[in-house]
Amino acid sequence: MWDNCAIENNKNASIFVLAGLITLQHREEESFGITISGEKKMRTFKSMGLVSISSKSSLINAQPFQINCIHDDISVTHNGNIVNFYKIKRMLLKKGAIFSHTSDTEILLHFMATSKGNFVDVVTSSLT
Repeated sequence: MWDNCAIENNKNASIFVLAGLITLQHREEESFGITISGEKKMRTFKSMGLVSISSKSSLINAQPFQINCIHDDISVTHNGNIVNFYKIKRMLLKKGAIFSHTSDTEILLHFMATSKGNFVDVVTSSLT
């Protein structure tokens, strides 16, 4: 399965990635997306796949997620499970965070947007 891909400094990168997504559309993917960055702009496109694996499948939970925050535009995708997601989500809600998705990936965006320093250190300490 093709989870993540990055192609830099190629004007045809989006075409290459789209071709790969189309090739994989029958491989039980519930949704797919692509973020394109260039000329100081970031745009995210996403759609539902051909296979629905959950009754909660919806475009709102399709990744990548993109936000604009004090650190500029951020786009993130995550393939896996954040085991203590509900504990972290409750902590963030108490601090005033607003959630738009039901995916655990959204907490990564909150950490990125509010990080003061090295993002990797912030996330690592929060997930343990």
